[in-house]
Amino acid sequence: MSASKKNRKRNRKASPPVHHNQETQQQRSDIEIVEEMLKRENPKLINQIGSKNIQKIVTLTKISTGPIPQPEQLDKYNQIIPNGADRIMAMAEKQAEHRISIETAEAKAEIDQSGKGQNYAAIIMLAVIGCGTYLAVNGFPKLGGTMIGGPILGVIVKFLSPRNTTGAK
Repeated sequence: MSASKKNRKRNRKASPPVHHNQETQQQRSDIEIVEEMLKRENPKLINQIGSKNIQKIVTLTKISTGPIPQPEQLDKYNQIIPNGADRIMAMAEKQAEHRISIETAEAKAEIDQSGKGQNYAAIIMLAVIGCGTYLAVNGFPKLGGTMIGGPILGVIVKFLSPRNTTGAK
């Protein structure tokens, strides 16, 4: 049995008893809505199916995204669980705070990592320039000049190239 079927069974068991009259009125209004939609979209189809058969065909699915259910569902949670709506809202607020703290930590780590990368690049560049200077002074001017010129050219190109300001990676 799939998880969604188990959840539907569990939700049915936990639901408070609904008066048959209320349920029938809700079904009628849902069927009327579907009939109206079918008439607008495809009037020939409603004639082929027949309005009595629509009751057999219609399946109403309500989906909510995010941690907070629809207001009428919150009211039902209050009927089932004492302070159910308050508990759900507290859970949603706690989850939002948690998500914000994770995003803040990720942003800080990204900034720290960027700073470390710049520091390591500067150290490597200074070491290569130092080696190039040593080679140029000790009889290898072409090799030393190449070692010095490479990193300097790289830095110049990096600073002169346009930067991506959209924030995309």
